[in-house]
Amino acid sequence: MPPGRPSAASRTSAPVSPTRCCSATCGSGRVCPPRDRGLVAVIALIALCRSERLGFHLVLALDTGLSNEELSRAVTRPASHAGCPNAVGAAGQLRAILADAEQPRAPP
Repeated sequence: MPPGRPSAASRTSAPVSPTRCCSATCGSGRVCPPRDRGLVAVIALIALCRSERLGFHLVLALDTGLSNEELSRAVTRPASHAGCPNAVGAAGQLRAILADAEQPRAPP
């Protein structure tokens, strides 16, 4: 192993806080707001074609402050990288969630 370079074991053994962004890669320690984490989660789930979890994260992203327009862009942007079928499926889920959110709800 070259001098000054940490071993693989020491690089992976340090705990990483789930509320910190970039702590494992660049060490900036910047705290990511839930809104940003939600956006990243949505894009990652689209890219990985994890549609079974996407609906939950779309609703959560709306609840943390992402606008309908921001989520629409987040859903369509990965199409060129992750493939159109992934983006089309995500767009359908987002459309259904937004339509459901616009329907008036009866008081409990």
